[in-house]
Order: sequence, then C-alpha cells, then structure tokens
Amino acid sequence: MILVFNHFLVLSCCFLFVYTAFCLSSDGFTLLSLSRHWTSVPSSIISDWNASDPTPCSWLGVECDNTTHRVVAVNLTGFEISGKLGPEVGQLSFLQTIDLSNNGFFGEVPSQLGNSTLLDSLDLSVNGFTGEIPENFKQLLEYVFLNQINFSGSISGHISNLSNVIELRLYVNQLSGVIPESIGNCSKLEGLYLHDNQLVGSLPKSLTNLESLVYLYVSNNSIEGRIPLGFGNLKNLSILVLSFNDYIGGLPPDLGNCSSLTKLAIAYSNLTGSIPFSFSLLHKLNYFFLSGNRLSGPIPKPIGNCSRLEYLNLDGNQLLSLGNNSLEGSIPLGFGNLKNLSVLYLYHCGFTGGLPEDLSNCSSLTRISIAKNNLTGNIPSSYGLLKKLSILELTENQLYGTIPSSLFALPSLKYLLLSGNRFIGLLNQFQSDPKFLNLSLPDLARNKLAGEFPSWVCELELLRFLDFSRNNLKGALPQCLGNFSSNLSWLHLSGNNFQGPIPTSFSVECSLKFMSFNGNAMNGNIPQSIVNCGNLELVDLGNNMIEDAFPKFSERVFQ
Repeated sequence: MILVFNHFLVLSCCFLFVYTAFCLSSDGFTLLSLSRHWTSVPSSIISDWNASDPTPCSWLGVECDNTTHRVVAVNLTGFEISGKLGPEVGQLSFLQTIDLSNNGFFGEVPSQLGNSTLLDSLDLSVNGFTGEIPENFKQLLEYVFLNQINFSGSISGHISNLSNVIELRLYVNQLSGVIPESIGNCSKLEGLYLHDNQLVGSLPKSLTNLESLVYLYVSNNSIEGRIPLGFGNLKNLSILVLSFNDYIGGLPPDLGNCSSLTKLAIAYSNLTGSIPFSFSLLHKLNYFFLSGNRLSGPIPKPIGNCSRLEYLNLDGNQLLSLGNNSLEGSIPLGFGNLKNLSVLYLYHCGFTGGLPEDLSNCSSLTRISIAKNNLTGNIPSSYGLLKKLSILELTENQLYGTIPSSLFALPSLKYLLLSGNRFIGLLNQFQSDPKFLNLSLPDLARNKLAGEFPSWVCELELLRFLDFSRNNLKGALPQCLGNFSSNLSWLHLSGNNFQGPIPTSFSVECSLKFMSFNGNAMNGNIPQSIVNCGNLELVDLGNNMIEDAFPKFSERVFQ
C-alpha cells in the first residue's frame, strides 16, 4: 500500500512538472484576456494565438525579450481588429512598444496603460477611441502617436511629464483649449503635430525653447495672437506649418535665422505687414506658402538667393511697392536663379509692370499662375524654353502684343489660360509642333485676336475645354469640333464674327455640357446630330442668323 502511494506521488509530481513546463506564461494570459474585449478578430490571430503554447513569443504581432521571454512589443497595426482596449494592458509590465494603429478600436484608452512604466513607443492612431488623452503616461515615452482618433478635451499641462518625448502626434482630433506653456519642457521634442483640432489661444512662447524641434504643425485650428519671436533660435527647424489660423501682426523677422527651414506655410492666417528681407537667407527653403493673407510691400529682391525653392505661393495678398522702392510694384528679377522652382503662384497680388524674362531660366517650372494682377507688356518669347511647363495662367491682366509662337511648341503644356488681356494677332498663323498635342484647355477669351478659326485646334486629341469667346475671329467653323467625342465638355465661341452653319458632325460619344455660339453671324439649321450630346446642360445659339426652331428631337437632350 505504501509502495503504491509512493508510486502515485511520483507520478503526480511528474504530471505537475509537465503541466508547469507547458503552462502559458502570465503575459500570454494577459494577451488572451485583451482579445476577449475584441468584437472582431482576424482569423490569423485566432489560429496563431494558441493557449497551449508556453509563451506568446511566437505569436503573430508579439515580440519577446530573448532572455526573460517577457513581452516587450505588440504590433497589430492594420489587422482590422475592432473592440475595446482592456485594462489588462497595464499588466504587460515589460512592454516597450505597442502599435495598434489602423484598426477599429473604440471606447476610452484605459488609464492602466500608464502602469507600463517601460513603454517608450505608443501608437494608437487611426482608431475610434473617445474621451480625453490619459494624463498618467510615463516619462520614458519617446514616441506618442494619438492622431486621427476622436479625442476631445484639452491638452493637459501634464504633457511636461513626457520629458523624453521625441515625437508627439495629436493631429486630427477634437482637442480644444490652449496649447499648454509646459510643452516647452519637452526639451527632446523633434516633431510636434497639433494640426486639425479646435485649439485656441496663442502659440506659447515656450515653443521657441525647443531647440531640437524639426517639425511643427499647428495648422487648421483657431489660434490667435502674434506668432512669437524666438523661432529663429531653432536651428534644426525644417518644417513650420501654421496655416489656417487667425493671427494678428506679421511675420517674425527672426524666422530668417532658421537656417534649416525647408518648408514654411502660414497661409490664410490674417497676416499683415511685409515679407521680411531676412527670408532671403533661407537658402534651404523649397516650399514657401503665404497665400490668402493681407501682406503688402514688395517681394524681397534677394528671394532669388533661395536657390532650392520649388514651390512659391503668395496668392491673394497685396504685394505692392511701398514708398521709395526700386521694384515699383513689379515682380522682382532674381527668380531666374531658382533652378529648382517647379510651381510659382502669384495670383491676385496686385503686381504691376511686366513679366520677368528671367523666369525662362527656371527650367524645372511646371506651373505658373500670375493671374488677376495689373501686369502689362508682352509674354517673353523665351518662355518657350520651359519644356516642363504644363500650366501657364496669366488671365485677367493687361498684357498685350502677340502670343509668342514658341508657346505652341511646348511639349508638356496642358492648360494655356490667357483670357482677359489685350492680345492681338492671328490665331491661325501658328503651326503647332507635333509635340504640341497635350493641350487640353486653351482659354483665350476676351482678347483682340483675329483671323479664322485655327486649324491646329483640330489636332488636339485631348481637348476638354475650348474658350475663344469675345474676340474678333471670323470665317466658318470646322467640322472637327463635333469629333472630339468623349473629351470635349465646354465649347464657348460666342462674341466673334463666325459665319456659316453649326458643325453637323456631333458623334454618339459627344460629352458636351456647355455650347455657346451666341453673338456671331451663323446661319443654316440646327444640326440633328446635336441629339447625340445627351449631357448638354446649356446651349446658346442666340443673336445669330439661324432661321430654325429647336426640333422635337432636342427634347431628348434636355429631358
């Protein structure tokens, strides 16, 4: 009997040993407990997270320390998990990284997450969490990504507890209140992303203490007050985006000391005053966006020293000459030094004088918009050297002379927008280059162009919009206008002296939505092929010599 009992005791101990060896670790149990809060779990996790494993170290999305076999990282980004993040997450005491981004988590972020005292990287972005940002995050955190959630409330002054934080992303939430002054205590901060919230108050002066700062985004809020002086101390600052706020005052001159700045955007923010001369010192700047403010005065002539500039947008300001200034309200010379400039927007700025000829040296230019100014003079023929140019917009100025033939040889040009000027000459004198076939939108309306309808239009296979209205064009219209089928949607030829019948060749693929021949000398009948243009929304044939009524078949067009 004793032998039998002893034997049973030995077997029991063996079974106890076997059970202990293959029992799931505490971190594994914690992860399984977390998964019970999830209402939708991908099959890959269901099949891989096996409770019979001794540790979760081989589980999908889980990483362990090689020595202790404790969970140090959980990465489940983009697994389409939905549900809540349970309080058990705080039991992962060795956790250093957690990434649950791009899922469907909802509810509040549990305060127990703050118990993970070794956590240095937290990414809960692009989820449906609600409530406020927890205040008990520990100072070891270096990367905090809480963007594109639904957080509300304010940014707590406890943010200064994150003394080691390097990157803080809180953008696209519903955060309100002010940016706390204590943010300046996060001395290691390199990236601060607060855009697209409902923040108010002024930019805290303490931001200018963040000497490690590289990226600062505060756009699309309701920030007021002045942009503080001191940003010039931030020698590492590369990107500064403060657009779509409501500041008072102007641009701090010391921004010109930010020698690493590559992108500066403070658009639509009620800025006044002039562009500081010191901005010409920003030699690394490649993106300069100040449109939609109330800036005045000249563009600093040495802006041409910013040789890396690729995108310049000063639309909608009042950049005119003030007093004794040699620019006389003109666009300054010096742009020709900007070899990397690809986009130039000087729309509605009130400029006078002529177009700068040295723009032709900007061989990387793809878009030029200098519309709605008071420019005079000719278009320099040298603009025909801009082989990468796809958009040339010079509408609503007082430009005159003939349109340079060199423009009609630009291989990349798609939009030629010259309406509302005083150009003269014969349009049909131009012979389009075989490469000049990408043009899809020629708008030459409201000029003084003459001659017959240009034959080169018939070669534009990508034509979508054609406006030659209110010129002095004459003669008959070519049949090709009805053959542009699926591309052409806008045909505006009113206010000329065209004669003869309306083209009769509108095909069954006609995509026209707008067609106007008003105010010409056209005659004949309304072509029956117009019935093929089933998308027509407006047809204007008035003030011609057409002696015909809309036939019954036209009801199908406008039904």
